[in-house]
Amino acid sequence: MGRLARPRFSFNSRVAFPPFSSLLTLLSLLSLFAPSAHADKLVLKEEAYVKGPKVLLGELARIDGDNAAELAQVEISLAPLPGDTKQLNAALVATRLEDAGFDTSDVQIEGAPKVRATTLHLEVTPAQLSESLRDYIGGAMPWAPQDALIDVQQPQGTFRVPDGDLQIEWTPNPQYRYVGPGAFRATVMVDGAAQKTVLVKANVDAYAQVLVARRDIQRGMLVSTADLMLQKVSLTLAPDDALTQPGEALGRVARKTILAGQTVTLRALDLPVLVQRNQVVPVEVRTGNVLVQGQARALTEGRVGDAVICANLESKERFQGVVRPDGVVAVE
Repeated sequence: MGRLARPRFSFNSRVAFPPFSSLLTLLSLLSLFAPSAHADKLVLKEEAYVKGPKVLLGELARIDGDNAAELAQVEISLAPLPGDTKQLNAALVATRLEDAGFDTSDVQIEGAPKVRATTLHLEVTPAQLSESLRDYIGGAMPWAPQDALIDVQQPQGTFRVPDGDLQIEWTPNPQYRYVGPGAFRATVMVDGAAQKTVLVKANVDAYAQVLVARRDIQRGMLVSTADLMLQKVSLTLAPDDALTQPGEALGRVARKTILAGQTVTLRALDLPVLVQRNQVVPVEVRTGNVLVQGQARALTEGRVGDAVICANLESKERFQGVVRPDGVVAVE
C-alpha cells in the first residue's frame, strides 16, 4: 500500500490591518451613536398635580441622571388657577430645557407626548367661614359664652385657594362692642400669603345681670338695698350706663322717679347734697404744716367733690372750698 500524501498548509505571517488613522475615525463615528454614560432621562407623566404658582419639570416627569436635581427645578410654565388644568407638551419641555442652558442632545425625553397638569387647591366653604367667625367672636367678646348668643349670617358661595397651610384672620369694625349686629372682614391666608378677603356679618345678643328697681324709687329718695334687685337682661335692650353692682347705687339719690322693673342707670342717680345753702359748715384751712379749723356759712349747696362758696361768720369775707365725704369744706 502506498503512503498517503500529507496535506500541506501555507501560513502567511503577515495580516493586513486598516491604517491606524482610519481606526480612530471609526471609533469616533461609533461614539456618536453610542448613548452617553452621563445622559439624563425624563419620563413625562400623562397627568400631574402641581403646587403653583409655576410648574416645575420635577412635577411633570420622573427624572434620572447626574443632573436630576437641577432639571427638576426648571420652570416650564405658569400654573393654572387653583383646581384648573392645562396641557403641556413635550416640545415645550424641550424648549424650556434649552432656555435653561441644557443641551437637549444629552437629555432623553420619553413618556407621554402631553401632560395634563392640574393645580392643587383647597375649597373654602360658607360653613367653614361661619364656624371660624363664631369661634373668633367667642374668644374676643367680653361676655362669657353661656351669656351670649352668636348668630352668623352665612356668606354666599364656595371658592378655591392654593393648597397649603390655611388660616383665616378676622378684623372687626373698630367701633364694634360685641353687642348687636356687626361686620367682620375675613382674610384667607395660605402659607402666610393673603389669597382672598370676604365680608361676613354677625349679631351678638349678650346677656348680663343689671340692677333693676324692685319697687318705685321716688325722686330725691336715697337708694337702699331694699329698692334694688339683679336681673339678667339682653344688653341690646339695656342702657349703656346700666349699673351691675348694688354698691354703685347705694348712698345715691334718684334724680327722677324710677319705676319698679326699670333698669337703674348712672344717669338716673346723683350723689346726695351734703352742704345746703346758708348752712353753717365745718371748715379746715391747711397752710403748709399748719391746720386751722373753724366754721363758715355756705352760700351755695354742694355734693362730694363740689366746690362751694363760703363766707366767714364774722368778717363776711368769701372763700372757696371743696366738699369732702365727711361734710367738711376743705380749703387748700
